[in-house]
Amino acid sequence: MSVIDTPDCVDFTPEVDNALRAFDAAVLVLSGVDGVQDQSIDVDKKMITYQLPRLVFINNLDQKGANLWEVVNQVNFRLMDWTSSSILMLLIPNSEWTVAPNPKNTIVV
Repeated sequence: MSVIDTPDCVDFTPEVDNALRAFDAAVLVLSGVDGVQDQSIDVDKKMITYQLPRLVFINNLDQKGANLWEVVNQVNFRLMDWTSSSILMLLIPNSEWTVAPNPKNTIVV
């Protein structure tokens, strides 16, 4: 398994494109604070173009201003419009973390 951190900046679009061509699958890491950005949408479209199985990982949920369900909704409406995929979530809370009730159409395991 190889891991490449591709910056979420339009200046690095060719590097991201080249990296995605080299892989069999991809993980799109989103911030629980910032959510889906325009560059995230572009990268997701490229993943679909290269027919990469992909996983969305929401990070930074312990940061002030993080909103898990808002980011999940953004993924549903801003990323999943490009494909017929559905979301399966695995929540691994720690003792300091609480989660608000889940929105409709999201499966929480």
